[in-house]
Amino acid sequence: MKKRVWTKGRKGASLLLSVSLLAVFAAACGGNTPQQADGQTGASGGETPKEPSKEPVTLVFYSNNGGTVEAFDQRFGDALRKKFPHYTIEYIRAEKGTMLPDLVAAGKKFDIFFASIGNYESALFEYKLEKDMTSLIASKQIDLNRFEPSIIEAMKQISGGKMYGLPVFNNVMVTFYNKTIFDKFGVTYPKDGMTWDEAHALAKRLDKNEGGRQYVGLTVNPGKIISLNPFSIQALDTKTGKPTINSNDGWKKLFDTMFVKPLQDAGVREEMARQKKIPDHYSFVREHNLAMYVYSADLPAVLPAEMENVDWDMAAMPHYADQPRIGSQAYPSYFGITTLTQHPNEAMEAIKYLTSDEYQLDMSKSGNIPVLGKENIQKAYGTEAKYKDKRLSSVFYNKSAPIPLKSALDPAIANIYAKQAAAQMALTSIDMNTAFRVVEEEALKTIQQENSK
Repeated sequence: MKKRVWTKGRKGASLLLSVSLLAVFAAACGGNTPQQADGQTGASGGETPKEPSKEPVTLVFYSNNGGTVEAFDQRFGDALRKKFPHYTIEYIRAEKGTMLPDLVAAGKKFDIFFASIGNYESALFEYKLEKDMTSLIASKQIDLNRFEPSIIEAMKQISGGKMYGLPVFNNVMVTFYNKTIFDKFGVTYPKDGMTWDEAHALAKRLDKNEGGRQYVGLTVNPGKIISLNPFSIQALDTKTGKPTINSNDGWKKLFDTMFVKPLQDAGVREEMARQKKIPDHYSFVREHNLAMYVYSADLPAVLPAEMENVDWDMAAMPHYADQPRIGSQAYPSYFGITTLTQHPNEAMEAIKYLTSDEYQLDMSKSGNIPVLGKENIQKAYGTEAKYKDKRLSSVFYNKSAPIPLKSALDPAIANIYAKQAAAQMALTSIDMNTAFRVVEEEALKTIQQENSK
């Protein structure tokens, strides 16, 4: 029995995603993967994997995230070359002339594609690059039970019960806070396990204007929290193909928590009017007038130089009282073998290494969130990073909310919710019902435009 969900790519090609209820039932009864009598991971797929060749092989990696060659080598390339000296590891940077449509049009082959969830499957499906790795995962004895469960289940949903990729690194939302502001006003630092009501109460004590300088107690990044919301709501309903902004009451609860309650202070509203936006990471790292900022945990990696100028620390993202210790959805990045490869076994060996305890431990030490659930690997997080003195264990305090099945248009619709509804409610006197109605109309126009392509 299969549940079918239609999504639409940018070129108008309808993509059929089949979510196998049988696979879900098997996962519920016996973990993420069935086990063979010899203890190895079982799988189907029809492909008979071969032993990787010891002959020289070139593996080409590609991501449409625009990352530099230097960043790729530092994070992945150098480690792979050391592990596999007979592999030539190449990376194509996405820039003018080498964007994904350019490579496909030119017939340029690459073996492994990697990107964050949403972007990953959208690109694969649009250009028919997805390859089921189930049998290869089994042959390499990769135990899927080692991974954070929601990340694997998300890929199974994306793949219709198959495995089009494996996660290599992860991200979640946390609360960054400026210790200097808390010390200035004699307020206790945020702690793990706070509810949103407690966070709001803390923020009110920091919404102050002193010497003509306005301080803001708390803001939440709209784009991140809407896409990674703790209620696991789709922005676009995959069954009906319609926006959910007015059909799911969870949005009202979320918007009230994130964009209404923390932004009521008159001085804070004046500050938003001055900036013409909800104060964000630039207020946190440059103007130093934002006390708490809920954002993805990779902020120190995104703005390393700026974060060095802030006396900061972190706590877990607050949770709802009726959802104790449930944080944001995970935001993993997947690596998958493409249909273009001529070296599937060697490519699988490379991905296996990137998900190994050895590599995940090293990556965790350097400040990248691992995808494995082992305690020693998680405890090693950031121990060799510049910011190893911070409360980095907060990253693992919450349990990630389930990742729902999302259509290829979901990121675009979520972006409309963030840029239109959240911003308008924060910056104007528009009420929530009106804002949601306007946003729904805008979302429907976007859907219609995409469907007509």
